Amino acid sequence: MKTRKMIYFVFVLLWMLNLSACANAETKQENLEKVHQKGELSTWITYWDSENGIKELSKMGNSLFSVSSFAAYFNIDGSLAIPEKVTEKYGEISSITHKNNINFYACVVNDVVDDKGDIVQKDTNIIRKLLSTQEERTRHINELIDFAKNNGYFGIEIDYEKIAEDVWPNFVLFCSELHNQCALKNIDLRVILEPGAPLDRYTLPDGPEYIMMAYNLFGLSTEPGPKADVDFIKGLSEKMNTMPGKKWIAFASGGFDWQNDGDTVSISEKEALDIINIYKCLPERDEKSGGLYFYYTDADKKDHTVWYADNMTFDLWIKTARESGFDNICFWKLGGNTVETLEQLKKCIL
Repeated sequence: MKTRKMIYFVFVLLWMLNLSACANAETKQENLEKVHQKGELSTWITYWDSENGIKELSKMGNSLFSVSSFAAYFNIDGSLAIPEKVTEKYGEISSITHKNNINFYACVVNDVVDDKGDIVQKDTNIIRKLLSTQEERTRHINELIDFAKNNGYFGIEIDYEKIAEDVWPNFVLFCSELHNQCALKNIDLRVILEPGAPLDRYTLPDGPEYIMMAYNLFGLSTEPGPKADVDFIKGLSEKMNTMPGKKWIAFASGGFDWQNDGDTVSISEKEALDIINIYKCLPERDEKSGGLYFYYTDADKKDHTVWYADNMTFDLWIKTARESGFDNICFWKLGGNTVETLEQLKKCIL
């Protein structure tokens, strides 16, 4: 009798342990699904700040889904120009991305280098030339495909800005034609869009992924203010609802320093903190944007206003995007960020 009771007790115990194991497995699966639902994190690394960018890339570990290198711009004739630093640092960046299973994209921007080596940023005319005819688009697409394949990039990212109104129909065609060729070659395609992109007048093709720039609400050509605020992000989120396919929303680190009667310059978060330490400033936080701002007078008696983003700013921006239904986050850029900001960004996937 005792033996039977013992056998029954063992049977019940094993049954309960099995239930517990199943429950734990289900919980683990639920957690994995929750992690997946948190979306993905991507960033950019630039050739002009590659050393600092690579240091921060190493700190991000496997938290990144992808990283895009500012890999190419254009010569006057419309052919791709590859900065020397891109070639020099390719192996190091590629090694880190491979080790951490990060997808590596080549970002192509419509900057143009002239015969003297001077660069014109965001040149409207080069895009008009490259996309003007079927023949021109095909030549351009083939060069992009060859560049990505020959250098082992996972994907191509198109960052063509200041697109003129008359060029938009050809740009839409270009996105469709480029995607078709990328698909044949097993290359991913992402297209970056400015906040003012006329999505109410043009229908983007299904296939590419799209990144909306949710920054520079205030910047080099405006009065002082934050790069983004809650209303700006919500408005862009509504605009993004009309876009097809996988979508990303991009935020920018750092900020701007406005000299009250002079030039405005872009600064990183670390540079903002350096100014605070030198001039003993007392930053205040803006409720509508989460951004920090302060004032100082430099050694030449020039008055300045500075706005910048920190980890708390990113926390608000990302929460606002997620509340609006967008979980895939990009941030501009690696280099000049504090450890606290990088850790905050990692939380995007936790």
